[in-house]
Amino acid sequence: MRDGKTEGGGPVRFAALVPAEVVAGHARVVAGERATARTGAPFHRLVLADATGSELTARRFDVGEEAAPPVGCVVRVTGVVELYRDRRSLKLTVCVVAPEVPAAAFRPRVPAARAATPAEFDALVAGIADPGLRGLVEACLVGEERDRFALMPAAVRHHGAAVGGLLAHTVRVARIALALTEIVGAGVDRDVVLAAALLHDLGKLDELVSEPGAGVTPAGTLVGHVGLGLLRVAAAAERVSGLTPERRQAVLHAVLAAHGRVEHGAPVVPATVEALIVHLADLAEATLAAAQEATERAEPGAGWTPYLPRFGTRLRVPGR
Repeated sequence: MRDGKTEGGGPVRFAALVPAEVVAGHARVVAGERATARTGAPFHRLVLADATGSELTARRFDVGEEAAPPVGCVVRVTGVVELYRDRRSLKLTVCVVAPEVPAAAFRPRVPAARAATPAEFDALVAGIADPGLRGLVEACLVGEERDRFALMPAAVRHHGAAVGGLLAHTVRVARIALALTEIVGAGVDRDVVLAAALLHDLGKLDELVSEPGAGVTPAGTLVGHVGLGLLRVAAAAERVSGLTPERRQAVLHAVLAAHGRVEHGAPVVPATVEALIVHLADLAEATLAAAQEATERAEPGAGWTPYLPRFGTRLRVPGR
């Protein structure tokens, strides 16, 4: 094995691949479609991921009537690395489904530097002084649901689309929200902020398929995670004694307003300082994590990422 080239059919590693390098091994299909070239010939346009979650576009020509491999499956590939529109891609000669390879080996996981543990989540819950609000968070994640929450992705693609992505995002949002609460100081209901931060993405348990990259559920398409989360929190609140109507309403509002603006998917905009803090913490975590992921996936040896529409610029790769 040299750099990204894997002999004997093992997992391909994309990070170190260089142009003209021959590649042979296994990868997971993140996206795929049958397309038509300018010549009229059909080809497969794919996005593949390695076992670390790094992605690379790939094309395979001379496919005849063959359908593109299904999203989520593991494929055995042979091809060569080429530059396509100034970015690395794979030109494949072989791409066949490999059912003998366990998909679990290719589930992307949150990098250790950004990962979180259930114990860290529990410590944040324990930091809620109000018994009613603490009971609300605990009631929302009981037994099997708590286990699912720890393993769920936070998105279908890119930021948080990994095993443990939802837990990592939630813990980081809660910590940012607590820091903002301390900065703002007097007048902020710390318990409402913390409870809402821990619950703001609860609806993703129902919105996303648990397998990273596998897509959105019918409920996720029809209702979305904000509405689904509101339903979960509201139902749990009915089972919690000692939760005041005012704090219940404050948490529900912050969950609904977490996206900040209607055009960004928020049914309502933040109308309390607590809701605004949760929104800003969510935005900050998502933006910073996206920047980290972009720099981690930069081309080998590159000092800068490609132009990123989200940031309106290229980002400098740390240490290069």
